[in-house]
Amino acid sequence: LWRLYFALADGNREEALAAYRSLRLTEKFLQRELQTGAFFPVDLVELRLASSRMLLASGILTDGELKCLATEMEEMELALESQLERFRYSQAVCALEFCDLFADGNFSAYGSNPFPLNATRFLLPQLRWYGLREKADLARLLLNPESQSPPLFLSGAIAPDDRILSHSLRKLQAHCRALRVMLRVELSRRRYGSLPETLSHLPPDPYGSGTMEYK
Repeated sequence: LWRLYFALADGNREEALAAYRSLRLTEKFLQRELQTGAFFPVDLVELRLASSRMLLASGILTDGELKCLATEMEEMELALESQLERFRYSQAVCALEFCDLFADGNFSAYGSNPFPLNATRFLLPQLRWYGLREKADLARLLLNPESQSPPLFLSGAIAPDDRILSHSLRKLQAHCRALRVMLRVELSRRRYGSLPETLSHLPPDPYGSGTMEYK
């Protein structure tokens, strides 16, 4: 991002566009991790949004480049929900495997196991039942994230917090949609010489039931 900032400060259009393209290459490099649900790309999307806003504010983009940028923002937003679902699934699998560690000593996902913890069930049978109870509670939380019943200690600590994930998704959706509106406004300003008084067909508000507002 600093490379883009200094390029824009120097008025170097080509270097600024090269810096933006390097961010796109980073996304492509991380596509495998995104497909497997290894992480939810909050920071990566926010970086793209920040760089796009900098390019928009600089005024160096042509009309065609502004339209391409709007298309990129729409595609990035559409991919967010599926990426979040893959991340939720990946986190759920890891959390359930962790509970299996206590219940059965199951290390099948991690290769060889030099010390089989399932042998401890004969020394500490309570540990096995505790693991099974936590696994059942974790499954309840994953199936019903809005449940009002307080979770057990372990399941509450390792279960993905759906409220935080949902808030992150809505926040990124709002920023993507707001930037797309800003791009429409800039294209209209260039075409007619002034800011539009109103805008039609605004995108939905991710925090409410209506559409976003333009003032």
